[in-house]
Amino acid sequence: MQKKIEERHKKITHIQNTIWEIYKTFLNNHDMAEYNQRWTELMEQYRNRADEELFSFCKCQFITWEPIIRMFGAEFRNTSD
Repeated sequence: MQKKIEERHKKITHIQNTIWEIYKTFLNNHDMAEYNQRWTELMEQYRNRADEELFSFCKCQFITWEPIIRMFGAEFRNTSD
């Protein structure tokens, strides 16, 4: 049982670290297309796995981040005009 917990922990860590990297990159380059592509790639990594909870976790994180990214996106568009 401990091994299964450790494996899930590693996957959750990977998801969270990837999300943070996607976010930091977006703050630097303001590229919404790249942001969405990287999220798609992350979710694809977990879509076909037997552990549905991790895919659900990715989807929920994406939904949670969406208003924040939309807010920053609007700010970036306003400052670049």
